[in-house]
Amino acid sequence: MMIELNEMVMPGIYTSIAEWIACLIFIYCSPRRLKGWKLAFVLLATLLVLIAVNEKRVHTYGLPWFGFMALGLAAMYACICLCAGQSWLEACYTWANAFVLAEFVASLTWEAVYYFSLRMQGSISRNLLIMIALYTICFALAWLFEKRPWREPKTIHARGWDTGSAVIIAIAVFSISNISFAFQDTLYAQSLGVGMLTVRTVVDFAGLMLLYAHKENLREVQLRFELESMNKLFHSQYEQYHRYRENDEIIKKQYHDLKHQIAMIRAERDPKKQEHYLARLNESLELYETQHKTGNPVVDTMLSGQSMRCREKGIQLISYADAAQLDFVSAMDLCSIFGNALDNAIECVENIKDPEKRQITVYVYVKNQFIIIRFENFYNQPLHFKDGLPITTKRNQVLHGYGIRNIRENARKYGGNVNIHAEDGCFQLLVLLPIKQNTH
Repeated sequence: MMIELNEMVMPGIYTSIAEWIACLIFIYCSPRRLKGWKLAFVLLATLLVLIAVNEKRVHTYGLPWFGFMALGLAAMYACICLCAGQSWLEACYTWANAFVLAEFVASLTWEAVYYFSLRMQGSISRNLLIMIALYTICFALAWLFEKRPWREPKTIHARGWDTGSAVIIAIAVFSISNISFAFQDTLYAQSLGVGMLTVRTVVDFAGLMLLYAHKENLREVQLRFELESMNKLFHSQYEQYHRYRENDEIIKKQYHDLKHQIAMIRAERDPKKQEHYLARLNESLELYETQHKTGNPVVDTMLSGQSMRCREKGIQLISYADAAQLDFVSAMDLCSIFGNALDNAIECVENIKDPEKRQITVYVYVKNQFIIIRFENFYNQPLHFKDGLPITTKRNQVLHGYGIRNIRENARKYGGNVNIHAEDGCFQLLVLLPIKQNTH
């Protein structure tokens, strides 16, 4: 029986290639930290380490077997940490998924090779063809499953409990499916015989499905949280619009009081008092300098309100906006677009000390059947992007960073899109809305 069990032990090359391809899939399905020759070097080094460790492992038993296995797992985790743009916690979650995927594919392939080639004394070329065929099918399906473009969110943030449970599942699956191969002289291993191959494959498949269900549940929870956060931010922008509108009404009422103030200044004979009154009058008039006339009352209110806020912070808000054709966009959506964009711009510019760069410019114009809303501002901190959107610089990235996502969702609602450019210290956000929407 020992001889038959030894014959069933999977060669290390099968496991090594499966683990390497699994890491490759998850790395390329996530933002990457390394690119070019550095990425290629780490991937090649990982493959060589996995082959060396796994080939050594298949010829040992007992505790040394677990030692070599641990080295292989460490090599997989190090590869994911170095290559994928993930935190160590997220990389650990990715490692658990990649490991179980590799175990299942390698186990299924070796079982097919054993039953359809080795037992029939097949050639090495037949073994290789079976391996290539099953690896191609299984990993192609895994790639399509992970890379689905319509799935939101595209990246998930694993917390400590999520990562811990995924690692526990991976270790449990591996222990149950491989304990017989680590201790082949036990009664349990000898009683199973050839059935160990099937047991291992079934257990690995069950673990793979369990981890997939775990990941989809985590994705659903994150999506629900993001939608709630975006909805709260959306309504806060609309409430801000109403506050700006109320302030605008107050300013209009104060306009009528200016006539009485002018009459009082003319009647005043004391030059010092007259100068004092003129200074106060000038401060009042500065409020009217922040009023914007774009042809759209909602945009007027948002720009005017944000201009007052900019003035308090020593930021110059300049607009070249013809927003008359934006009447097909609802007031709430316009509030979300302009409110979020200007909030982000103000937060970025207020950290700049150079007064000439404390400036935000807004453009609204028509070009090639598109209404283009463009926001430009300077920035002095390095920007990093994930899924085409800048990552928030705030410490709690889970609770922040939804402003531009809201803008993108609002643009897509009208068949439009959002483009972002950041180069040479200048940040540019473009919202493109097809003008054909304005036909009804």
